[in-house]
Amino acid sequence: MKKGMFTKSLIVTLTFLVMSLSLSQQIVLAEDEPDKDDIDGQITCQNYNNPASVIDLELLNGLGEVVVPGTPLTPQESYTVRIEVFDPDTIGDLNSFAIKFFYFSGAPTTSQDLSSAFNTILSTESMGAALVMEWNVVSQTMDVVSTGAFTTWEIIDSTVPAPDLVATEFTFEVTFKISKIAHESDSVNLNWYFGTSINDGKLSLESGSAPTDVVDFGLKTGTGSTDLEAPSGWSMNWYGEVTVSPDASIAWEGVLAGRDFQEGQTLSGINFISNGNYQTNIKSTETWDAVITTDLANIVFALPITTTQLDVLLNKYNELFVLGTPPVETGTTPLDFVGLSFDKINQTALALGIEPWLDFQVHLPQSSPSSNLTGASLISEPNLLNTPGYTEQFFAIHYEFSPNEGLMPFYVGSEFVGFKPSADYSQTITPELGHDYEILLRLALSDVFQNACYQGKLIVQIVNP
Repeated sequence: MKKGMFTKSLIVTLTFLVMSLSLSQQIVLAEDEPDKDDIDGQITCQNYNNPASVIDLELLNGLGEVVVPGTPLTPQESYTVRIEVFDPDTIGDLNSFAIKFFYFSGAPTTSQDLSSAFNTILSTESMGAALVMEWNVVSQTMDVVSTGAFTTWEIIDSTVPAPDLVATEFTFEVTFKISKIAHESDSVNLNWYFGTSINDGKLSLESGSAPTDVVDFGLKTGTGSTDLEAPSGWSMNWYGEVTVSPDASIAWEGVLAGRDFQEGQTLSGINFISNGNYQTNIKSTETWDAVITTDLANIVFALPITTTQLDVLLNKYNELFVLGTPPVETGTTPLDFVGLSFDKINQTALALGIEPWLDFQVHLPQSSPSSNLTGASLISEPNLLNTPGYTEQFFAIHYEFSPNEGLMPFYVGSEFVGFKPSADYSQTITPELGHDYEILLRLALSDVFQNACYQGKLIVQIVNP
């Protein structure tokens, strides 16, 4: 630990002997007052700065538990860093104090190994490589240093030392949220480090003298500053996120039965975010339900069915298939059933078991009673389409690009399969705002496929490959 240097007074003692000599006699001259043979002297030290230093580093999780070096951190979770500083000239001598939490791709053996990465980082990285925070004597707050670009790094709270011209040790404490794209690293490669920069000499240096920058490229828990030992590092867990726009949908209209993958539609409004390599997957519900259209509603729910009877059916439907207690419907019309599936309407009527719903069923006009009467079935092996057992009410969806097998058709099934927007698309760390995706999907129908409106779900996911 650094020792302080303090101004001292130098006491100089001089003894004067006054004598007069002659050949005949010695004359001693005496003063009326007692002898004074002590003279006070003083040396004043000016324009010297006692440099500040970091003497401790500690990282805590959201529960207040110590996170030891080597522990994997998680993007979008909050952590608290505590850094203790020593300055013989007190906190009043500091102009600013900056903390850098940053990614380094190597394995440093001393803090000096981090110097290039540390010096390159001037502000919080929009590509997730660093968080830069700074306190200064004017603001007296800890703030994110940013270029203004969007980032998901965030300071949740901070506690900074109060102005104090007596205490020589003081602590900065910052709770921050890690960016979604803070670069992934494993437990072997501890790639995340804390470093600090202290601008010192506000009070101790004369006006016009340049303040001193005290820089620690990498800190070590328990000791803070370290020159000869490896700094403390942490790893970072993989993070992935997928967002689908509320308006994202795909619709094939006027598709002819027996048509072989001629009808293509683009699915868009999908956004993926990741802090490392990732894979995107897609799957479909196994059955797409035939649903009530406007024309069909005006036929199926026409008089003599009354609005009261429609109200009973809709309330039962809400009870069975809609979460929560449904409100009492009044003035129900046939159009209130548009978009509801044949199958769920049939289940609702069966559950009521009363007229006019006792024997009520909505079915597709199938030529074969063994086929799907209320929807269509997905198959993920298109070579089976139109073979025996797969000629009626079957469909397949294919796309062109897979992350593993290059350029060729691939088929959407009821289990997740990988896809890419294009053959050469690089699925690596994304920007903060993510990657927007589109995927071209082509549809094929079996030779027998009934005219109706069908609805199903396409589900996308992001995974760590």
